[in-house]
Amino acid sequence: MMPIAIYGWKCLKKDEQVLLKRVNNHLAKHRQTTTQTKDRKMFDGYQPFVIKHFYWNLNPAMGTWFDVYPNEDLKGQYFFPDHKDCGWLIHVRINLHRHTNLIPEESETFVRELLDSTMFEHRVIKESADLFEGLRRGYIG
Repeated sequence: MMPIAIYGWKCLKKDEQVLLKRVNNHLAKHRQTTTQTKDRKMFDGYQPFVIKHFYWNLNPAMGTWFDVYPNEDLKGQYFFPDHKDCGWLIHVRINLHRHTNLIPEESETFVRELLDSTMFEHRVIKESADLFEGLRRGYIG
């Protein structure tokens, strides 16, 4: 598993509540939850796409950060047009360098179980080993 990846869940945009309920049920096992944000200051990473909100979680115990957002923005543009069957996306970062006591396998298991907990089929859309450069949250070009 690469340290940075974007996965797509094969579901509909309207499956938001079901998806997030399942994600939060999984996170509850780790005493975690997602936070929904509408704070415009936090939307820079999604530009030029326009979304109403996204969900995020930082789990220092696992060295993970992720954000969940719709594949289709408010203007009808897809972050990943080649994956229109994925209604929701998750951008995951595993930063083992920042947290030295972490066991890589545990962090990867946490992410795999998180993806599986939704009961929606998922796929890797993009991934990278470069934590410094990161990944753009959508296809632009």
